[in-house]
Amino acid sequence: MIVIAVVVVIILPVGVGGVVDVLVNAAAVGTPMRLDEADWSSWLEQLETNVVAPAELTRRLLPGLRDRLGSVIFIGSGVSTRAAGGNAVY
Repeated sequence: MIVIAVVVVIILPVGVGGVVDVLVNAAAVGTPMRLDEADWSSWLEQLETNVVAPAELTRRLLPGLRDRLGSVIFIGSGVSTRAAGGNAVY
């Protein structure tokens, strides 16, 4: 089984009048595997997509969001609240 991630990125020209009032972080990637099957690149791919990218995007947009009293929303999967067998890295 392969989990497919759909990532939609909208880049607004913030310096040219584009503003962001709401940031929704909803992208994720996960490949089911046991811990003994996971190599370094599997960890990096999932951590960069699921943790680092949303954190960095939020950090970069935070000043403008604060100025406009905007919102940041993180959407997680069901696996974020309960363990699922075979998803050691995710």
